[in-house]
Formats: sequence, structure tokens, C-alpha cells
Amino acid sequence: DTIAVKNVTSAQDLMTKLQVLLEQETAYTEPNKAHIRRSLKSRQNYVSVQIERRRANALLFCLKLEEIEELLEKLHASKRAKVQQCYFTLEEFDIVMEN
Repeated sequence: DTIAVKNVTSAQDLMTKLQVLLEQETAYTEPNKAHIRRSLKSRQNYVSVQIERRRANALLFCLKLEEIEELLEKLHASKRAKVQQCYFTLEEFDIVMEN
């Protein structure tokens, strides 16, 4: 009987210690989870802003290319040839930006 009582007491003591450890671990991990969530949300926001910025820049770039193309169409062939090489380089850059 004495051994059984000791075993019960030891088991209860170990369970109490385990409960304390679990509470400490929970107290440690909860702030970390919150920090990780904030960090992920911050990164997602950053990526979203960067994607939107690139999209806006690509749209602006395309609009400018269209304006240049319209102006080139109005030029005489001799003057157009001088400017057209630069335009083709810009078009190539646009293709790279899309990919």
C-alpha cells in the first residue's frame, strides 16, 4: 500500500510538473505565433504592393509605347527610320517586363 501511495503521489507530482511545462510552452509559443502571423501578413502586403506597382508600371509603359507608335506612324519614312530602332529596343524591354 505504501508503494502504491508513493506511486500515486509521484504520478500526480509529474503531472503537475508536466502541466507547468505545457503552460510555459504555450506562453512561449502564443506570442511567437502572433509574431509569425504579423510577419507573414506584412510580407504578403509587401508582395502585393510590389505586384501592383509592377502592374501599374507595365500598363504605363504599354500606354507610352502606344503613344510613340502613333507618333511614329505620322512621321515621314526617313525620319521614322531614325527613331524606330530606339522604339524596337523599348518594345523588346516591354516583352522582358511581361515575362
